[in-house]
Amino acid sequence: MKLQKRQQIMVGLCVIGVAAVVIDRWPEKSPVFTPRAASAAVSEPPAAVPQAMPERQSTTIARRLEQISGLAAPASGALRDVFQPGAPWVVETPASPAEAPKPQAAPDTRSEDFIKAHTLQAILSIGGEWNAVIDFKYLKVGDTCWGGYRVEEITPQAVILANGAVKVKLELQK
Repeated sequence: MKLQKRQQIMVGLCVIGVAAVVIDRWPEKSPVFTPRAASAAVSEPPAAVPQAMPERQSTTIARRLEQISGLAAPASGALRDVFQPGAPWVVETPASPAEAPKPQAAPDTRSEDFIKAHTLQAILSIGGEWNAVIDFKYLKVGDTCWGGYRVEEITPQAVILANGAVKVKLELQK
């Protein structure tokens, strides 16, 4: 039976490993390496050994927390229970519906937002009919534009737009 090159290498490595173990475990007959032949000479006396070891400081978490807690006492009311939700998370409900606070309506800023977002650029009178140019868009009375706003009225100085109950007045800039 002929071994391939790879198999020959593996057999060689195994032989080397077995030989190393045998050499390592082989008992020596030489007196130099035996425990009975070994000796040691003391050239100076050993250093003095302390009789009592100093007490080691405790590094437990409980001990550290005790030390920290004694450093400074917090002001009364400064600590709160971190597991209780804060005031913004808790809504107290009244005992009866009569005591319930009336919800306040948020101020309607739609007209202010519309005025900030759009610019009246020109007002034109063509054939007795007033027309307006808002953000490069040509509009006349009755036209509907951004956000459902409808042109209600055009005067020589302003345009009035309405979206339901919300009315906006855009004026020409001087």
